[in-house]
Amino acid sequence: MNMNTPNEINEITTEEAFKIVGNDTLFIDLREDFEFADKSMNVINVFNFPFSTFEKNFQKIPKDKKIILICLTGIQSQKAYEFLLKQRYKMVYVLLGGIIHWAMEGHPMKSNPDSLPEDIFDSHCCNCKGQTPDILE
Repeated sequence: MNMNTPNEINEITTEEAFKIVGNDTLFIDLREDFEFADKSMNVINVFNFPFSTFEKNFQKIPKDKKIILICLTGIQSQKAYEFLLKQRYKMVYVLLGGIIHWAMEGHPMKSNPDSLPEDIFDSHCCNCKGQTPDILE
């Protein structure tokens, strides 16, 4: 964890974040509901606070826990970080590289792929003979 000066962002690597998973740490995922429903971190205390409504709902986040902000790449997390500091939150960190880096490093993820109609891979459109292409599995 980088403990930076007040004008800098406190960043945490995916490895450091994974090591502190527990009751005293909250993972706040800032992606929109549909993004969170599709793929999310598979650890305890992950909560979805979409960035689009974050300033309206942030009060639900307790100030006495470590807060790790997560978005796709880290940009929205930095904005939310600055906002929370102005609201007097103290233990706030930005996940370096966002959820993309978390997944690329092999940390636990869960996904809920959309259901596709069974006939979407009808044999008239390709040579797949009704089998699901690997890319969609």
